[in-house]
Amino acid sequence: MYSEIERQMRLTRQSPGAQEAAMLERIANVIEFGLKDYDLVILGTAPTGHTLRLLSLPEAMAAWTQGLAALQHMADLLEQAGL
Repeated sequence: MYSEIERQMRLTRQSPGAQEAAMLERIANVIEFGLKDYDLVILGTAPTGHTLRLLSLPEAMAAWTQGLAALQHMADLLEQAGL
């Protein structure tokens, strides 16, 4: 089981948007916890295109997740039908 967990972790690191999702989570944590000690949190970001891509990630991930859920639902229906 341990080798399967390691394999899944390797695949996760290579997934599209994995780094961006981790960065977005980190930004949210910095804002949430940083504002307890500071009045202002300043984030330096890459050029505009990269920043816009990062900020649009939640919407893109939601669409991707909904697509996967729809495919899973179809697979379940086919399995129930015995196909």
